[in-house]
Amino acid sequence: MKKRFLAIGVLALLLVFSCSKSNRNNRLIQGDWELRKAVGGFAGTQEFAPGNGNRIAFISATAFTRQWGNTSVTGTYELQPSAQTANYLLTLHYMQDGNRIDRSDSVRFDKSQLIFLPTETCCDIPTTYYERID
Repeated sequence: MKKRFLAIGVLALLLVFSCSKSNRNNRLIQGDWELRKAVGGFAGTQEFAPGNGNRIAFISATAFTRQWGNTSVTGTYELQPSAQTANYLLTLHYMQDGNRIDRSDSVRFDKSQLIFLPTETCCDIPTTYYERID
């Protein structure tokens, strides 16, 4: 009987610690972010001034809104650790033009910067840098 309670206790502790790290990362990414720079791609390096209108806001542990130009979408997101140290897999779920979109990007972030990393080496995809604005 004691072994059963010990096993349940260990399992409960594992669940608490695994959930708390995920929740902590979701709290760290929450906030308003605005595009500041794109490096690579056909256009080379591009700098974007504050107030450029290309923003993404993580408004809760699971909800986001994204705006670029006159287009905006709202949906849910998941943030999972990546196989590469310090990177995460960010998956956005939203509806656009009547279609469900599930977009996954490799990202890295800290308190002031969110970086979308190219996921494919075959294509000319820039690395984009967002700055926290809240």
